[in-house]
Order: sequence, then structure tokens, then C-alpha cells
Amino acid sequence: MKNQIPIFLLSLSAVLLAAPASADDVTGKDKILCTTVQITECFADGGCEGGPPENWNIPRFTRIDLEQKTLKTTEASGQDRETPIERIEQEGNDIFIQGAEGGKAFTVLLDLDTGTATLAIALEGSVLAGFGVCTPIDSLQ
Repeated sequence: MKNQIPIFLLSLSAVLLAAPASADDVTGKDKILCTTVQITECFADGGCEGGPPENWNIPRFTRIDLEQKTLKTTEASGQDRETPIERIEQEGNDIFIQGAEGGKAFTVLLDLDTGTATLAIALEGSVLAGFGVCTPIDSLQ
């Protein structure tokens, strides 16, 4: 099994190859739930491999709390992981979420109108990439 990747690999844990049709408008929402379907890791030597997020110890669902500046696993994951968000910046209808933890840096680009997420995680000697879909947490209650 590969090294454990901190929770931020989710999300967005950008991470995240899901169909955009299942995403929701998250404009004005502070609490967002995102799902990850597939991750691709590319190595410095040019090779790549893809698979489900579990292959990289990335949970299927991640809660993004923009107000508290955290990424957190859901209870159903069986894990209790939380990663601080160091930077949040909005440009038009996009939010950029960035941080670093455990020698890894991440960026999540979240399209507010569509709820789609694009994730990149820089590791030593490789990068993880993925796509995801998100929905406001209050729409689930």
C-alpha cells in the first residue's frame, strides 16, 4: 500500500473524476460535501497510474468548511482526519483552496456555479490529480 496521504487529497481531497452532472451550485455556501471517484498519479519519470481513491488512502467523501478553513473526513469513512486550509481565494465564480501538510501541497479549484472540483496534490517525485463533485451540506439535511 502507498504512503498514507493526508485528508486534503480528498477533497478535494481535490482530488476526483466524477461526472459533473451530479454536482450542485454551491454559491454562497460555507459547508460543502465533495466526493472523489478516481485519482491519477503521475511520476517524474513520465509514467502514470490511476485508480479509486482508496488506493491512496483518500476518503470517498470530504467535508469542506470554508468558514472554519478545514477539510475533514465524514463519520462514515471510519477515519477522523482533518486538514487545515491555509488559503482561500475567490476569483469570479471559482474558489481556490490551498494548503500543505506532511510534505505534500494541495490546490482545489471549486466552480461555485456547477459544484465541480479539480484537485492537484504535489508529492516528492509525483503529482496526484483528480476531479470531483460537490453539494452544499445544508441541502442534505
